Amino acid sequence: QLCSIFGIATPAFDEYNYLQIVHYFSHQLLESLPLDKEHHLGIFIDSVDQLSPSDGAHTFNWLPKTLPSNIHIIVSILPEEYNCLATIQNTLPFQQCYIEVTAMPQDTGLCLLTNWLNSIGRKITSEQASVVLKAFSDCPQPLHLRLIFHQAQRWNSYTKISDTTLANSIDDAMSNFFQSIENHYGSTLVKRALGYITAARYGLSELELEDILSLDDTVLDDVYQYWEPPVKGVVRLPSVVWKRIRFDIGNYLAEQSTCGKTTLSWYHRQFRHGAENRYLSEPATLMQLHLLLSVFFEGIYSGAKGKTVTLTHLGITIDNANMQVAEQPLKFSEQIYNVRKLSELPFHMLLSGQIEKLKSISLCNFEWLHTKILAMRLDSIMEDMALATSKVRDEDIDTISETLSLSSASIKRNDISLAGSLIGRLHSLQLSSNVHQLLTHAHEWAMKSSTNEIEIIPHNNCLIAPGGPLKTTLYGHPQVVLSLSVSFPMVISCSKGPGCCIINIWDLSSIKYIQHLHTFRISEKGTPAFLVAKNMIFAICGHQIVIWNLNSREEICNYLACCELISLATTSDAQKVLAGTMDGSIYCYNVQQRNLTILPSLHGKSINFVKVHSDNNRVITVAQDGVLAIHELSSSTTIHRVNAHTQIINCLLMEHIGNNEFIITGSDDRTAKVWHLINGNLIHTLSGHTKAVKSIAVVNEFIITGSLDSTIIVWNFSSGSRFKTLEGHLADIWCIAVLPGGKELVSGSKDDYLKVWSIEEGRCLQTLEGHSSWVSCVATLPSSGLIISGSNDKSIKIWKNDAKSILLVEQHIKQPECVVSYLALNLVVSGAPDGIKFWRLSNGKCVHSNNTPASCLATHSCNHLLISGTKDGTLNVWSLETFSMMCNIRGHSAAVTCLFRLSSEYFISASADGLLKMWTCSLLERISYSGHTAGVKCLTVSEDEAIAVSGSSDCTARIWNNLDGQCIGTLSGHAKVIVCIAISKNNSIIATGSDDTTLRIWNLHNLTCMHQFQYMDSVKCLLFTPDDKIIIAGAHCAENQLMAWNIASKDLAVNYVGHTHAVMCMLLMGRDHLITGSRDGMIKCWDIHCGILLATFDLQSQVKYLSISRINEDSAVLSSTTKTGAIAILYIRKKLKN
Repeated sequence: QLCSIFGIATPAFDEYNYLQIVHYFSHQLLESLPLDKEHHLGIFIDSVDQLSPSDGAHTFNWLPKTLPSNIHIIVSILPEEYNCLATIQNTLPFQQCYIEVTAMPQDTGLCLLTNWLNSIGRKITSEQASVVLKAFSDCPQPLHLRLIFHQAQRWNSYTKISDTTLANSIDDAMSNFFQSIENHYGSTLVKRALGYITAARYGLSELELEDILSLDDTVLDDVYQYWEPPVKGVVRLPSVVWKRIRFDIGNYLAEQSTCGKTTLSWYHRQFRHGAENRYLSEPATLMQLHLLLSVFFEGIYSGAKGKTVTLTHLGITIDNANMQVAEQPLKFSEQIYNVRKLSELPFHMLLSGQIEKLKSISLCNFEWLHTKILAMRLDSIMEDMALATSKVRDEDIDTISETLSLSSASIKRNDISLAGSLIGRLHSLQLSSNVHQLLTHAHEWAMKSSTNEIEIIPHNNCLIAPGGPLKTTLYGHPQVVLSLSVSFPMVISCSKGPGCCIINIWDLSSIKYIQHLHTFRISEKGTPAFLVAKNMIFAICGHQIVIWNLNSREEICNYLACCELISLATTSDAQKVLAGTMDGSIYCYNVQQRNLTILPSLHGKSINFVKVHSDNNRVITVAQDGVLAIHELSSSTTIHRVNAHTQIINCLLMEHIGNNEFIITGSDDRTAKVWHLINGNLIHTLSGHTKAVKSIAVVNEFIITGSLDSTIIVWNFSSGSRFKTLEGHLADIWCIAVLPGGKELVSGSKDDYLKVWSIEEGRCLQTLEGHSSWVSCVATLPSSGLIISGSNDKSIKIWKNDAKSILLVEQHIKQPECVVSYLALNLVVSGAPDGIKFWRLSNGKCVHSNNTPASCLATHSCNHLLISGTKDGTLNVWSLETFSMMCNIRGHSAAVTCLFRLSSEYFISASADGLLKMWTCSLLERISYSGHTAGVKCLTVSEDEAIAVSGSSDCTARIWNNLDGQCIGTLSGHAKVIVCIAISKNNSIIATGSDDTTLRIWNLHNLTCMHQFQYMDSVKCLLFTPDDKIIIAGAHCAENQLMAWNIASKDLAVNYVGHTHAVMCMLLMGRDHLITGSRDGMIKCWDIHCGILLATFDLQSQVKYLSISRINEDSAVLSSTTKTGAIAILYIRKKLKN
């Protein structure tokens, strides 16, 4: 409306993208309206409480809190509905903004009545007016007066007052109104018409209502009592019948825009309630209405589809009658969707009890789900699912709902990823016929209807299945999630960004319908920190202090300090924010007075932690040098100062335990210490960890510490003694949090897992697998027991602690370290510390397991063999036909790191013992290659198999003659271990990648370094293009991690933009396609020449190992491992041409 009034082009944004619309309205449109200062704009938004709760209508996040001086917004609400008044007062805390609408005065009512009568050219006598006003005085509300007016406007001047009855309440007046319409047009027709409008999810258009009434046998029988339908073979309600009723109802039915269509709905909630009580109160009637609404939107009798109609009053039956009802396809054209059907049909099927039909047509139907995602976004489906699960208990609906919730991040980022997400989570599980049919259609769509040139289709259970503790994943951070805070129902998360700090807010009021509410940015470099208090977000980053209102998202303060800020705290009333600085001083900012006090340097080193006591006067600080100090704000003096630890303090808590207050610190010196807050005395030194203490929690009479030694220790506070040691993590403990109830603990580790522990029993209750990198922070949601974790994989995951996995997937117990595919026998083989598994390519099922560990694998076509290497130096040869071990040998004195199959009956092994060896397939040693002074990390062989090239921890690469094992050259120059090698097809160039962050190009003939390319981190994988002109390198970088270099010119040829984390492996498919796997969990396919991204599959777990087997010119099989121990089997192929 505003764009139309002011001649502004309406933006082409997605009408279902709520956040985009809100941002445009609040931050762009209102600021850019062409209004001069003399003209004012008033925007009246009536009855916000009547809006649907969808998209947070009643949170008032959409309402701008600051406006240009000549723009005014008036919002009307019923205070109690959805707690609207209290919510908006949190957002807008200025009482002068609120006006209570009191009962309408009698004289105002008389004025309104007179104006309404004049508008229709009518008058009533003074005696009649007094009767109207008397009834109005019993309920002085505008709606009541309007309803009375509707009755009074029909009076004649001679109408006797004694013959009239006016209602003295809104409910009675509405009842009279409905009764008058029914008396005039017939009870059956009116009840059905108004019943359908009231029962509809989002109202009905007039054409829809006429179609629905024409399908109602009861209505048709009532209308055609005395005359037959005028057109032979066609039975339909005459349009004029409804139009007369519509005219008399007037504005009580309001037009609204729903899904791009104008629909009718009750303009006031009280009218809706009145209509529900009158027309929908009988369960049987309500079921009938929803049933016929579902029949209409399903399109059972649309178009030329006939229906048998019996007109009992006329005593005739019309077979195959044409109802002339509109068609109801899912799509009207390729880009125009039937959003009315998509919105209404599931609702009415559910409420009419057609659960099996609801599943087969809608909630378990791939075409429906895919179409609705394209038309209305995933959130609309999650609303349908949430409504269905609230009404019925159905395993199919629960399974699909959980699957979509788990896949929501992938689907929202790429709306055509639905098929892959469903197949990857549900393939081969014991499922019902409905869900099996869903997967069949998903696979058919993926094979035939993809919009991509290349398709990546999962062929087994490679993603986390529904039914377990993981509920969903949230994306929105470009780097590691540093910290989390809960202010129910909101969760706030923080990370670094490119030159800035990023803070995201999420609404977790419904686990099935999580909304991203807002993103804050601080344009400063530095390590950010934030906290939430009194509905405000306090944040620091670099030199900036920024404060926002959590509810309104408005910025309250933005202060630029002279020194870099590194720690943050507020007083309990949130009126002062304190920031510790690099120079050892404290900035104290008064939020109300908006002034700054700088407490002089309190330490010689930077203040890593700052806490404020509840008295808002005492401040506890911890400096980088291990000094703990207690200060008074009022006097700017230091009360206590102690050298608390000999090394850096990593964590600080201030807690009430019993009747006293204590300070607890944890340090790199491997101890935690307890200090008395009043006098600063040391109470306990908690010694027991063998590495740094990184996290502390307190619950009841226990202190809990997490350490880099991978253990958690529970300490008895009173004695300072060890109560329990929690062991089970495989790496550093980064974070811990106590679950609601105080009996359980959750920990996050560098091993990428979270674990839930019983504090009293000291045992692990559950391991939460899903992150693809280390867990950086964890929080709990007290009201629901949900666990929220942030990770270096840039994601936030939501877990339910009481969930137990119901859909089990075959997988390794430990993370696989190698994978190969063997197309000749339709097999994929994976190796891990817990053994080898053989998988069938055709169905993705594990057909055999052996507990022999494997650190590397290779297949050999000679007699269909598999060779495996172990970390103790053993080589094993297996039959791929029988899965049995044929022979083995302790071939090396240290771990076997690489295996390379030669085209003849030989293969080469490389080891951490520094040796390479050539073997026959029966494990007879043929050649030993010696020369490296440290372990071999990588190995490749020239295309003609004449030479082998190895990279080592001794920082060199060596070139070997495969005829005699002699070293024919050494490539020296790298400063650290060489981790990847590639050799050109013409045997003239070698490329080496190293942990020293360089890529080097070598001339094989003279062994000189031709070029050197610098990266930000280690180079992980290399590959020459088929023409040997380009070298492609994958690196362990946050950006620019996949680049191709022109060898002749040294110029950057292609920058493949799409991954967000380290590229760990790459393969060629044909001459034109590059396949890459990354720690961001993505497998991507690129046009190798121009860098266009052709296809993506989100494995949601870091991809370190890939194997490819070519099927034909257009397709191949990819196999990969995941962090959780699962194996991914993916078909990759070019799109079928029409």
